[in-house]
Amino acid sequence: MPPFKRSHSLYCLGLVAALVWVAPRSAGADVTGAARAFAEGQSAQLEGKYALAAERFELAFTLQPSKEALRSAARMQLSAENFARAATHAQMLLDRFGEDPQSAELARSILEEVAPRLARYEVSCTPACALLVDHLAYFLEPAQTHRLYLPPGRVLLGAQFESGRKASRTMLPSAGQTVRVELREPAASATTSVTREASASEASSPREPHAPADADKASKGLPVIVPWLTGAATVACGAITIWSALDTKRQHDEYLEHPTDEKWQAGLARQRMTNVFLASTAVLAATTVTLTFFVRGSNQTRVAVRPAISPTSASLDLTGRF
Repeated sequence: MPPFKRSHSLYCLGLVAALVWVAPRSAGADVTGAARAFAEGQSAQLEGKYALAAERFELAFTLQPSKEALRSAARMQLSAENFARAATHAQMLLDRFGEDPQSAELARSILEEVAPRLARYEVSCTPACALLVDHLAYFLEPAQTHRLYLPPGRVLLGAQFESGRKASRTMLPSAGQTVRVELREPAASATTSVTREASASEASSPREPHAPADADKASKGLPVIVPWLTGAATVACGAITIWSALDTKRQHDEYLEHPTDEKWQAGLARQRMTNVFLASTAVLAATTVTLTFFVRGSNQTRVAVRPAISPTSASLDLTGRF
């Protein structure tokens, strides 16, 4: 294999491996953290801090889903007069733990009390999506069906698909109304199809009789410095992402030792920043891998690069021959 092709292939494989290394993994249930958050919720409940108690119970449910944590979160949201959130938790109790008599009884009592004042939404996604309400994340876990309650009035529902594409609908329901919304993933941009057709036409057209093929390949394409520059930016952004993730963990540990609302909000802000850095790293890596196949002297063909970014993860699908 010529030296250029060998270094070209190793460079691409190294970038893909680096991206896979910094990509988030699905964390297992944090039983210890869930138990601690649940205990903090109980303490806040005893002090009459119902909104804070609801946040801690919701955190416990996120770390280790259980009917006890979800029931407690629903009760505290009701006590804090966050009726829409309480009704949404009650609906989730019925959907996930409807066979449990205690959970079903609590859920029905909450819905009987507050549902007439709210608008009910049944959102179906094709394919599964995360759900945003007025541009704010509401359900981060992708699913094909989302059920929730919101105050009556204008609301913008947004779907974030794993491909990175989005869809949205604006609704204006009244109290007691049930709204059924279907959000479908939009088709790929028509520009991509036109570009592919043009490339196919160029490939099928005959070359001029006296035009040397090697000369054409050598004179066309990007300078090799271009993918090296984007590759350096990818490595730098990846390093910043790792630093930000470690700093997020440090703030999380500090919060567990001395929990305060300020540390809670600071930790959330740091987590959002880490997600932004991670998405930027994924985009830069995808760009770099793509550009390397268009440098001068490269004759690699049949390559497809598909980055996918969602509120909770980023991934890169690469197919082709090296």
